[in-house]
Amino acid sequence: MSTTAIKTRSDSQIDALVADAQADSTAAQQLALDASKLAGLATERLETFRDAGFFKRCWYKLNGRTESIARATTADLVEMQALAWQYLAALQKQNLIEARSIAIIRNNLAELAETQFETRELLLSLTTRVGHKIGRLEQVTSVIDWRTSLKVQGYDRLPPVMQVLSVVYDYSALLRENDLAMERIVESKDLEAAFEMLGIDGWQEFTLSGFAERLLDETMAAGMPALEGIVEIRAGERVLAADQVLEMVSGSGFNCVYEVASCLPMISRVARHAREEDRRTLMLGSVRDHLSSPDARYCLLDLAREIAAGISLVRSLCETDAPVAPGQAPATLPQEPQPFSLEDLLSRHVPLQAHPITELLVDANSRQLYIDALILAMASPGEDSQRRGYLSSLSRLLQCEPADASIERVLRDPRRVQIDRVLDELSARERQYAWLVDATFLGCEAGGLTARARGVILQMARAFNLKNDDAERFVDAATVLATETVPAKLIEALARIATHTGAWRAIIDFRKLSFAGAFAKTSWALTQHSMGGVNLSLAISRLAMDVMGQMSFGDEGFFQRTAISAKRSLSVSSFNDLRKKVEAFEEGGRAHVNEANRVLRAFGQESHYVRASLYDCAADKDTAVSNENWCDNMDKALDKLRDYLDACVDVMHELSSRLDAMEAGRW
Repeated sequence: MSTTAIKTRSDSQIDALVADAQADSTAAQQLALDASKLAGLATERLETFRDAGFFKRCWYKLNGRTESIARATTADLVEMQALAWQYLAALQKQNLIEARSIAIIRNNLAELAETQFETRELLLSLTTRVGHKIGRLEQVTSVIDWRTSLKVQGYDRLPPVMQVLSVVYDYSALLRENDLAMERIVESKDLEAAFEMLGIDGWQEFTLSGFAERLLDETMAAGMPALEGIVEIRAGERVLAADQVLEMVSGSGFNCVYEVASCLPMISRVARHAREEDRRTLMLGSVRDHLSSPDARYCLLDLAREIAAGISLVRSLCETDAPVAPGQAPATLPQEPQPFSLEDLLSRHVPLQAHPITELLVDANSRQLYIDALILAMASPGEDSQRRGYLSSLSRLLQCEPADASIERVLRDPRRVQIDRVLDELSARERQYAWLVDATFLGCEAGGLTARARGVILQMARAFNLKNDDAERFVDAATVLATETVPAKLIEALARIATHTGAWRAIIDFRKLSFAGAFAKTSWALTQHSMGGVNLSLAISRLAMDVMGQMSFGDEGFFQRTAISAKRSLSVSSFNDLRKKVEAFEEGGRAHVNEANRVLRAFGQESHYVRASLYDCAADKDTAVSNENWCDNMDKALDKLRDYLDACVDVMHELSSRLDAMEAGRW
């Protein structure tokens, strides 16, 4: 980009900024990084970063504007980008860009340098200034000691990306603790030697989004505290939040680390009950959206030096936390609250996984008719991002035209939706109920189902030949599904919906509804009650051993025969007592079993009951010694009693397991 070919606001503005840079080097380095990040942005992405901290600093300082950035036109933004180039060139001419800033600037502009001669010239002049010094700094004992002890510091126990980050952050802390010049970050081979010592290939290349993906995978496996412990930066006694760090230093690679760190807590709150692959997709999409150059290729050593330089600049900015003069933008600008829609975010990055209509309607035209009919029932189709998000996800799942195009087409002329064909395609009851569930969700606003949408939906229900009372009760249940978050109310609604359609799963999946703790009481009661079966099982085993000892061989004397008969009578009595206890055990857990099955049925799942019976489970009352089959008969009766008890315990365990799975979102 030729700066002479672009109209600038005024040379005096740049001259004033260069003068400020001579007075306040730290603030100048920050603005230089901001300018390089702005200069490296593709023109079509300028709007995306309008609200970022680096963008605002450039707006107020480079442009010297006082009006809100919200009023900026595309022409203003392009002009500001040209000013950024002028500012960088002016700083370089006056030799005011520090070596640690160069580590970041050259990465910010690396992708652009591949196609623009002026960018290559600027980077060449920057790197030439420090290139001749590399490796020639004095050898410092503390750095040598650190390098030689690397192999016993436990770095090899960390996954690859976290290992690299841990080395870089420890190196930065070492320079700070020993009051060493931060120029060592760029002008020495300290990090290169450290990587060689640990067997890390410092020259391997990757894209920024690829690095973010690997870091996300490692963090999801090791846990958020593992990453937080490595990338923590302190300002005095205060730990800086990842969002604060992002606002302070504009380095694409450095920011990538803190984009990951900042997105994880938000995602864990938003989608803690989503499937793991969904959470990963959501995080990757969120991080990639905030990277200024996601496809830029990096050498690992260059990234490491940039991160170390970023840490150093953040600490310098915290130490020079000077008052802000009137009319100037602060070094770290407060973030303006942005409208946030969970459903909108999820619909962008986590598409619906399944919907029964995909199997019920296989023809592309039939699926598009289904979508068009839904748009007729939407509440404020042009405004509600949540409902549009669901329709977008459903359209993608059904491989229909984009939802925005469908909405525009249907709203332009609603009469062109061929209702007779819609009714033809939705002739089967399961398709009709699926449509009612989707339409009710799309017809809801903050206050519930709108009167207009309800009218359209019930009119369609009548066209489906559903009874008015049945249709109204079903739509009421679907409204609860679309708006409620209380598990008890949702389960009651699902009990009515799930018998007709499985479309409720798509709504729960999209809304990311949580049932955490909803079934814990019943699950715990089932588990506790099943433990009582252990004692009963042991008692049955003990009685079986006693029975085996009461066998007659036909050669016993009178007193022995009398004793065997008496023991058999006691065993029969013990059996009857055990049978009563097993029956009481089953009856005692019946309420918990029924409650668990009620929940399963509400979620459209199969009930679990004890299929065995004690109908023919009875002791052999003929205890005479002459009854040669008594022991075998008693053994069979005890087996039946044990089988029945085991069946009761198995049902309780299965139900408890199913409830736990549903709490975790696996239904």
